[in-house]
Amino acid sequence: MRASTAVATEISYNHGATKYRAEVEFIKHSEWERELDVLFAELLDHQEEVTRGAIPKNSDAAVALDKIKAVYPMLNPKDILNASVANLMASERVTDLLGTTMGFEGDDPKAFSTRLKSYIDSKGKRGRPKKSAKSQDAAEHPDSASDTDTAKQGIGLWPLVRVVRIYTKAPALATGAVLVDLPGIFDSNSARVAVAEDYTRRCSAHWIVAPINRAVDDKVARDLLGKNYKLQMQMDCAFNDMTFICTKTDDLVPTEVIQSLNLDLPAFNQVQQLPDRVEWLKKGIDAF
Repeated sequence: MRASTAVATEISYNHGATKYRAEVEFIKHSEWERELDVLFAELLDHQEEVTRGAIPKNSDAAVALDKIKAVYPMLNPKDILNASVANLMASERVTDLLGTTMGFEGDDPKAFSTRLKSYIDSKGKRGRPKKSAKSQDAAEHPDSASDTDTAKQGIGLWPLVRVVRIYTKAPALATGAVLVDLPGIFDSNSARVAVAEDYTRRCSAHWIVAPINRAVDDKVARDLLGKNYKLQMQMDCAFNDMTFICTKTDDLVPTEVIQSLNLDLPAFNQVQQLPDRVEWLKKGIDAF
């Protein structure tokens, strides 16, 4: 019921022995430093509102604050305003991740999905992975005790992740096709926006997905088909590669269909009355 993909996620065929495998690539040190510069600038522009805790929920300042708090959960808004980019970059448990790639694998889909969620979902369980030097060990021992220790660190990882690559034994991907789930080209994280824009240039096909009951006024779909985006697609000669997918086409309300089509279905009305008749008959039986 909510947008949950916070990072670019590639899904490819898995040629390995296990059913599922994942690689998590973190952004570089310089990229996170630039990102913090932008976030701090936004907070300083709304310093009074941040101090009073009165910033609008969906404002850029609120997004900036939430992103910093996700990675540095031990800091409150006042601490963040009094800090600096250099102070935050001095945190080893964050900088140790930057520029690294870690991986893990497994056969249990539920356990694999739970572990993967903290890297993909902005609302996922927070934790801290091993350093890349131990990535091989993590892959061989995905349920090791270190996962419990890292979860206690409480770091939200999604602002630091550039891309997550998932490998699964799906026959549809055996030909070499790669599906990419993007957070969107309007993401507030500049590093992820750059990744999303790069994918839109390189992808052989673009699928814009929206529920059919909101497809006409869905904001993301409307923005993606806006004037600037269509102009860019025209320059990239990508119009023939775009498909608009309306989902939930089978999500119907029979009564609405009957009313919209002006159907006369007395039998259907009788079916609708059956539950009440069953209850009435049950009460009659109980009375005896």
